[in-house]
Amino acid sequence: SLNVDFGILGKLDFYIYLRIMRNSRKSIDTIGIVLAHGYSTASSITTTANYMLGSHVFDAIDMPMDMQAVDIAERVTNYIAALENVSNLVIMVDMGSLEEIHNNIILNEQMNIVLFNNVTMKLVLDVGMMILQDQSIRNIIQKVDTHDYHNKHVYIESKKKSRAILTVCPTGINTADKFRQLLLDSLPKKVEIEIISCEFEEINELKNQSKLFDKYDVQYIVGTVNPQIPEYEFIPIEELIERQNLDKIKVLFDKQLNVEEIEIFGHNILRNFSLQNLLEYLTILNPEKIVIYTEEIIQEIKEEIEPDLGSSKIVGLYIHISCLIERLITDKYITKYDNIKEFQKNYPDFIDKVKHSFAN
Repeated sequence: SLNVDFGILGKLDFYIYLRIMRNSRKSIDTIGIVLAHGYSTASSITTTANYMLGSHVFDAIDMPMDMQAVDIAERVTNYIAALENVSNLVIMVDMGSLEEIHNNIILNEQMNIVLFNNVTMKLVLDVGMMILQDQSIRNIIQKVDTHDYHNKHVYIESKKKSRAILTVCPTGINTADKFRQLLLDSLPKKVEIEIISCEFEEINELKNQSKLFDKYDVQYIVGTVNPQIPEYEFIPIEELIERQNLDKIKVLFDKQLNVEEIEIFGHNILRNFSLQNLLEYLTILNPEKIVIYTEEIIQEIKEEIEPDLGSSKIVGLYIHISCLIERLITDKYITKYDNIKEFQKNYPDFIDKVKHSFAN
């Protein structure tokens, strides 16, 4: 942790400090800064907080008693201008003129900024922990507001539109919600792209005049029927399930998901889609539990028999194997098969491999 008394530093030293801090900080999109009256009050708070958090989460700007508020505002403006790849800034101040500092600084319209007054060590530590947990800025504000910190906040929202994927289906918003949840559940980790379910009729009728396109920077529209909006590319949901458009997903999540995570995403979509279908077929077994065993069986089948099973076959296997297990448990299994002896004679190797796949 590096702490500097900005009261005795010039602008050049200030930028050198910021460069050092940016290079030493872990890659997170929310950072904090503490402003307080006194020659070392803010620095002392951030030094202790960063040490206890085990990471450099907060920077500090001290305000000697003989320094004017306009000078501090200039320092904060320079600080904000020097930030790179930061989406959210949490400013924490103690009292007095600093509480109104947001009125005198030049804001970055690409950044969400929240200012909390009445800063305390507990508040700094709690907010710092939420930052390290990668919680959203709105979630941080909500949690601070619901605790007894005896403070107020000012929130200045970014004017930059969030990137988004829209999910649609002519059958109604409920199906669009299912597609949205399918994508969310399949992502291997949190990404900075919103997934929004919307009424098909709205965007099919209004096209790019829908308010959704004013509010969000729409990247793709995903669903069952193309609403035919030339400016926005449509991806059929079945193509995602069959992993035909993972290259587009790779571009969309560039720098957020690596190659391995993209593969996991494709695998998860197929698995979760099968899980949703299982809910319609199974009566007593827990689909979330049975799909784990079914997944192991299918993996064995791919290794033993056919490594290049298509997505549609895998979906079928998920459903049929899970239903098979339930039939066996409920004593409703099939006892008569057509041409079973001929099949056993012609495909003994295949039968042995299937038995091995089901061994566990």
